[in-house]
Amino acid sequence: MRKLITFSLLLLTLCLSIDAQIMLIDKAISKDDHKRKEPLTEALNVNLAGVSLKAKVGKDGSIKCDGKLFEELYLKPLLKRANENNGWIYANRPDEFILFVDVDGDSTAAFRSFEKYFEIYSSILSSFAEGKRNKKAIKLVLTGDIPRTKILEATNRYCTVDEPIQKIDSRYDGNSISISTLNFKKQFNWDGNQNMPNMQYHSYISYLKNARKAGHLSFITNIPQTPNAWGIMLEAGADYLEIEDFEAFIVFWKNRKLY
Repeated sequence: MRKLITFSLLLLTLCLSIDAQIMLIDKAISKDDHKRKEPLTEALNVNLAGVSLKAKVGKDGSIKCDGKLFEELYLKPLLKRANENNGWIYANRPDEFILFVDVDGDSTAAFRSFEKYFEIYSSILSSFAEGKRNKKAIKLVLTGDIPRTKILEATNRYCTVDEPIQKIDSRYDGNSISISTLNFKKQFNWDGNQNMPNMQYHSYISYLKNARKAGHLSFITNIPQTPNAWGIMLEAGADYLEIEDFEAFIVFWKNRKLY
């Protein structure tokens, strides 16, 4: 009887582990997460790969999202969660959770503010030092008003930067420029229904190939929020899509074709 109970418990543990792996929606990043009723929590509850947010740096050096402290909204709860899950955000999933932060403010002052957090949260922030990448729970990607050159030339860093997918700098691999970003609606007028027009589709494909060749991940923002669009974009090879409608995307994700 004891052997049967032990076997059942092991089987249950295995099933839970498999379920956790299946349920991770590793292609979706929450759009403007701080605008939701429960910033971060909503994205974590449906197992998204990360969140995008806008951060304002004040004259006092504080980093705020819609008037609330960035540290309180994101870093503290993510540290707590990582401590509860053996160093990762999702149990049984050693994957980086992406914090894609669009910074508004004086670039040098903004980066000094972020530097204060690097030491405090180094236990969960992926880093790059002496030519080696140390993967941890959080990949912090900065964009907007940041000192890009300073970050790119640093030999030790706890963040990466993005760049427009149309202007890929092949001098920097994925350890420096982690993500190439495509603001879809600025480049294309497709509404997400039926097939993407042929010329637009081939242009889109070309962008993704160039990003992959440079060793960068592709993040497609400001996209049509339709299952048809999501399917076409993922099948073409996009690494991440910016998602607004969680509920619709989860239904799509469960019924999607495996590309």
